[in-house]
Formats: sequence, C-alpha cells, structure tokens
Amino acid sequence: MMTNKQAAVNPISAVANYSASVAPTPKIKALYSRLSREDSLDGQSLSIQNQQKILEDYAKNQGFTNTVHFSDDGTSGVRFDRDAWQELMAEVEAGNVATCVLKDMSRWGRDHVQVGMYMELFRLCHWQSL
Repeated sequence: MMTNKQAAVNPISAVANYSASVAPTPKIKALYSRLSREDSLDGQSLSIQNQQKILEDYAKNQGFTNTVHFSDDGTSGVRFDRDAWQELMAEVEAGNVATCVLKDMSRWGRDHVQVGMYMELFRLCHWQSL
C-alpha cells in the first residue's frame, strides 16, 4: 500500500510536464545510488561510495557531462518516499533528466510494481536508464 508521499509522482502529469517543457540548459545525467539501513555503516556507507565510483566511471567512459548524484544512504528500497529519489523525480517531472544511471534495478526499489510504473514513466519520457 502506498502512502501519500509515495503517490506524489503521477505518471500522467509527469509525462505531460515533461512533454510541455524544454529545459534551456543541457539535461542532467542522473547517477542514482541507494543502500538500505540494514546494510549501511555509520555515516555514508562504503557501499554507497563504491556505487558512486562505479557510476562515475561509467559516466566518464560514456563521455557523459553534466552528471548529478542522487544518493539515498540507509533508506529501504521498499519505500519510495526517499529524499534523493524524490529529488530525482522532481527533476524528471521538470524535464531536466536525459539519462539515469544506476548499478542495478534493485537500487531503484524493492517494490516491483512501483519500479515497473517508474520504468514506464521513463520510457514514455524517452530517457535511458543504464
């Protein structure tokens, strides 16, 4: 069951907002990482640092510029009201994201239905998730 915060991103309005807006600056390449609190250490976990390094290396090898990190450290993937996830979704809704890079699909979240909904949203917005 979704909370009000989880339902904050409406796929229909996100697509409409994306289609209606053209960002005057180059779109960002979002680098998203997440680690649940069960796996994290005090402070920023080593695994988040490793994920960020993997994402940065990939972005560099692909020649990506204008990269922005979005990291949720110590937050369960079952919930979608994560701070960095919400920031990323706001950028997507604003039409500011061209590509989202993550280590693997489980970093998006553990709720397969919600992940599928977001994948469809991203497909409709014509941007890549690598």
